[in-house]
Amino acid sequence: MKHSLFLALLLCYVGATAQQITPKDFKKICRIFAGEYDSVGETFNGLPSEKAAFERMHITVAPVQVPFLGKNVFYVKYLKQNDPKQLYRQRLYVFKYDKSKKSLTSEALSFQKDSAFVDLHLNPAKQQELTAAQLKSSLGCPSAWLPEGDAYVGRADSCVFYSSRRQENIFIYDKMRIAPNGLSTSEMGKDKTGKILFGSPSEYALKLNRWK
Repeated sequence: MKHSLFLALLLCYVGATAQQITPKDFKKICRIFAGEYDSVGETFNGLPSEKAAFERMHITVAPVQVPFLGKNVFYVKYLKQNDPKQLYRQRLYVFKYDKSKKSLTSEALSFQKDSAFVDLHLNPAKQQELTAAQLKSSLGCPSAWLPEGDAYVGRADSCVFYSSRRQENIFIYDKMRIAPNGLSTSEMGKDKTGKILFGSPSEYALKLNRWK
């Protein structure tokens, strides 16, 4: 009986520690997240690459220095067809690491006026001047990160934000996987009945390979 109890406790301990983000993990995430990614040759919402070519996405990830947000802030730019004239989205990802709990969360922020912050990573002065009033939360809650093999997965489940256009709450499910060789993302919005308003139930709707 004692042996069985000890084994059960040991398995629980191993399972818990395996899900922690160590300081070494955190440094690795910050190192491999930065770079450029492209979906050429990959799938979109499960479609073969030849059918999904029109949905080609190119993503640039770069560290930026925004004083009021603290350290470990990344600017992320999404371009359709890798065309500067087809800006799809811009975000700031703010990572926060709790060393005592060995836990990592990130918050996704978007700009109140996208056109004013294109290529923010190339403009140190504008980074320093950025204020909270110029930003808004993209998801409504933080993503929690866990290790997965040689990769790391961040999930935000049932984040809620009010849509003034739809005049109702929308529940957001967001997932991102950062790996040495690429980046995968998925985002889905549902109404209170569970009806999908946008996005895809695919595990990872958008898969990108490291470009540079």
